[in-house]
Amino acid sequence: MNVVSSKNIVHIIRRALNCVDPRLIGHGERVAFLLYEMLRVQGGHSEQELGDLTLLGLLHDIGAYKTEDIDRMVEFESQNIWEHSVYGYLFLKNLSPLSSYADVILYHHLPYYQYSLASGTLTRGHYGGLVHLADRADLLLENRDEAFCEQYLQKHRGHLFAPEWVDLFLQTNAQRSIAKRIYDGSYFQEFERVAQSVSFSRKEKLEFLTMIAYSIDFRSEFMVLHTVTTVSVSRVLASLMGMNGEEREKIYYAALLHDVGKVSTPVAILEKPGRLTTEEMAVMQRHVVDTGHILGDYLDSDVKRIAVRHHEKLDGSGYPLGLTGGQLSKSDRIVAVADILSALIRKRSYKEAFDKETTLSILTHMRDEKKICPQVTEIVLQNYDEILETAEAFGREVVEMYQGLQLDYRRILSALPPTLREQDPALSFRG
Repeated sequence: MNVVSSKNIVHIIRRALNCVDPRLIGHGERVAFLLYEMLRVQGGHSEQELGDLTLLGLLHDIGAYKTEDIDRMVEFESQNIWEHSVYGYLFLKNLSPLSSYADVILYHHLPYYQYSLASGTLTRGHYGGLVHLADRADLLLENRDEAFCEQYLQKHRGHLFAPEWVDLFLQTNAQRSIAKRIYDGSYFQEFERVAQSVSFSRKEKLEFLTMIAYSIDFRSEFMVLHTVTTVSVSRVLASLMGMNGEEREKIYYAALLHDVGKVSTPVAILEKPGRLTTEEMAVMQRHVVDTGHILGDYLDSDVKRIAVRHHEKLDGSGYPLGLTGGQLSKSDRIVAVADILSALIRKRSYKEAFDKETTLSILTHMRDEKKICPQVTEIVLQNYDEILETAEAFGREVVEMYQGLQLDYRRILSALPPTLREQDPALSFRG
């Protein structure tokens, strides 16, 4: 079963990135467009390399999911830009098919004059300088004008930007009118053509979707195990309830993607230790609508339906649509119960993990109140220990991965030469 096409993987990533912060809407795809055009003019790249580097442009700020240092990013601050660069590097290295290109993201804010200070080699990382230029050029073109952009790049030629990259940008703009196409929005047509040209295997597509799901979970230590637990419980329930292979696969993808909309939920709300206010709850509940927006028409319609219905209740008291039991399929009900069970058995910012007795009591009460499916709940009651054991085993690898990412993050930051962490006053937005 083809749940999602290669082209639509690119668009799901694009929409997820656009939800990070209103100031970054369209930024990743424009950087990808600028990179693609410059690499085409430069020549000498295979179609695979051209596609990979363009996709890196789209993904260059994925580390911002974790750090939320967007204020500094859009204001051209260079201090602490390593935080989101390191997280982006680790996400790509550990969670994506683009692991061999991860150092491009690590070095995508490295000034040219500091190349010699970078640890390791810049065999691929030197392309980070081109991503850096495309990133800055896009923000300049959005906020100023074409002439100012070119003046800024020329002024910092040989200091902030490698001379050959500045020359390449100017040559590409002269030949391909990239600034004009940014202004009038026609750049998106080229981006769409690039998306149509990529080809990923089934395994690679799943890796990209997993990267998006986990990078959002990794924003908060209290969310780390939520998606993987929901996936694990959903899989076991689907099997125990006799769902066929295609139905189980759809449930798997829906459980994996059910919370992607939380990319737009502030960490302050995700990690609030007390009860949410009415306004905060409305923001939190918005994540289901955002999940639907991100997934759009880009993957199997059943998968999307299951994903966006995980907070609906049989009695119509759920959200966002207030659907009732007759409108909810068995698959919808399975993922809804799995989501609740995951929230109960895992530690959250506002509660400790509940024990077996408390968990089963809450599920039984919700069943009796006609909130959740009685058949699915009965399966949980009868097979709780097996379900929990499977969830723990399935989650162990993710916990180890998360802990490894945190260790690597601190190790990489501490290994940076002090001069790489200092802000150069000459690199301000004002040029």
